[in-house]
Amino acid sequence: IHLTCAVESRANTLDLTATAERLELARFTDLIALFANLPISGQVDLKVQGRCRLQPFGVASLVGEARISKTRLALAGASVVNSTPAEGEALPVVIRMKTEDAREWPWSVGPFTLQGIAALQVSGVEGRLTLDAAGWRADATAHALVPVQPLEPCTRTPLSLARPLALE
Repeated sequence: IHLTCAVESRANTLDLTATAERLELARFTDLIALFANLPISGQVDLKVQGRCRLQPFGVASLVGEARISKTRLALAGASVVNSTPAEGEALPVVIRMKTEDAREWPWSVGPFTLQGIAALQVSGVEGRLTLDAAGWRADATAHALVPVQPLEPCTRTPLSLARPLALE
């Protein structure tokens, strides 16, 4: 991880830049476990630029992007993995977040595949975290496709999906 900081006391700001290449997520499982039980592995390339106000301390702006390859995130009954197009290599899961005022935080995540009883190809999830007088509010929209595939539910009855099913 490469981290640079610049303090401008007259301007009352702290500028911060962080970058990382091929950082193994498995090295942070103990830290992640402090917040959530999310077994995760993969490699991340990270770029973050931010500006903070020093007095009183607060985030003035932030732009960040993480690209995760070899992704494996275990959820109850499913796993999140990288999407792989029919004619290519696995695509990185790209996470983007940006704020200009620390009150509106637009973000996006995708593409990825959710593997469980059936595969769900998620081209993207876009959302916004907003801080107002009532507290934090979140909204999100997902774009997904259930591709043609055999379905293997908990029963012995074989099922299959004959046509892709788009979900908005």
